[in-house]
Amino acid sequence: MAEHYLSAVPGFRDYPCTWEITEKTVIGTIGLSRKVHMIWGWDEGADGNETGIWSSHCYADVAAARRALADAKQRIRRQIWSLDTYQIGQCHWTEGFVRIFGPE
Repeated sequence: MAEHYLSAVPGFRDYPCTWEITEKTVIGTIGLSRKVHMIWGWDEGADGNETGIWSSHCYADVAAARRALADAKQRIRRQIWSLDTYQIGQCHWTEGFVRIFGPE
């Protein structure tokens, strides 16, 4: 997947960047939909960049993921939270990004 992004997706192919593939534990049994749910939490710095990014395991059941999100919000201090659903085997980031340079 990473090779696809680096060669085909605008932004990734246009600007040198680093990437990382991280293996995640799946809680529960993945069904025929082949979907998993993952929690993200992060803070936003004064410059607008994401900092302190935290991510959960993957959950096969959305209700379990919602319960884990509520628990994470109680235990971990983050400004912004997201519960995202992913289709296994699908490339999710398809639109690329634009690098913006500030005044120097």
